[in-house]
Amino acid sequence: MAWLTAAAAPCCQQYPDVFCNRIYFGVPFRQPPVCMNSSRPYIIRALYEWIVDNGCTPYLLVDANLEEVQVPTEYVENGKIVLNVSPSAVRELSFGNEDISFSARFGGTSRVLYFPVTAVLAVYARENGKGMMFSDDDGMQPPPEPAPASPSTKKPSLKVVK
Repeated sequence: MAWLTAAAAPCCQQYPDVFCNRIYFGVPFRQPPVCMNSSRPYIIRALYEWIVDNGCTPYLLVDANLEEVQVPTEYVENGKIVLNVSPSAVRELSFGNEDISFSARFGGTSRVLYFPVTAVLAVYARENGKGMMFSDDDGMQPPPEPAPASPSTKKPSLKVVK
């Protein structure tokens, strides 16, 4: 059973020194933790499609305070901007895994908008508010460190601080 003794591989390029210890059939086996991309871009695309399929107008709430965000600043309120991204309101809409870009008209002038996926705070339908808000933490945390192999022999100590 060569797969039981296979060499451990790093989780991914992001965390090359992190491994998970597992036991298969009583034999210790080091296996990398599952390392996945952020789900945010996939959820944004799915919600957009769902809203359009139901005949509603998809809106994006975007954090305009991030450096990479390129939106018309005159429409920003409290550091946020609401964008109508319906097929009839935008051209060349691109939902990438890292960023979103499209062109739209503001006050009769065509503008190109660009912002990272992390700047999207919510996707919702204008007509009924159905959709989803995102938290700052989208699950892209490093995996937990493996437990030490042996317990520490040093005793805990307390100090009096005045």
